[in-house]
Formats: sequence, C-alpha cells, structure tokens
Amino acid sequence: MTPGENKLKKRAYRSNIVDCHKKVRCIETGEIYIDSKTAAKQMFNNRDAARNIRKICSGEYGFRSYKGFTFEFVEEA
Repeated sequence: MTPGENKLKKRAYRSNIVDCHKKVRCIETGEIYIDSKTAAKQMFNNRDAARNIRKICSGEYGFRSYKGFTFEFVEEA
C-alpha cells in the first residue's frame, strides 16, 4: 500500500467515526435519534444495523431504505 492510499484509508475511517455521532431521522416515523447506533437498537433491537443506517444516510448503501425505513442525517443548526 502506498502512503497516499494509506492516507485515503485513514480519511475514510475518520469520516465514519464522525458519522457515528450525527443525529439521524427516520423519515417514516419522524423520530430523531442521537446517533445511528441508538436508532438501530431502538427500532430493530440490533446495534449491527447502525452501519447500514449510516450508509443509507450518506448514500453508500446502494438502497434507499433498511427494512422498509428510510433515514437521513439531521443537520445541526
């Protein structure tokens, strides 16, 4: 791995950490959660779903919903 590739990998990892602490809104229910992990635990009783929720919010998942629910990051004012 070249040093440039290593830097890109670190940047991607840091952006995932930042996304972990963003507020998330479920569009269908209107509920706002403090982060994706909390949303996953309360809605699906599965903290592992948090990664999929974050990917939906950032547009990386390839789908627009997870188990019939769509999510978006909430911009802090």
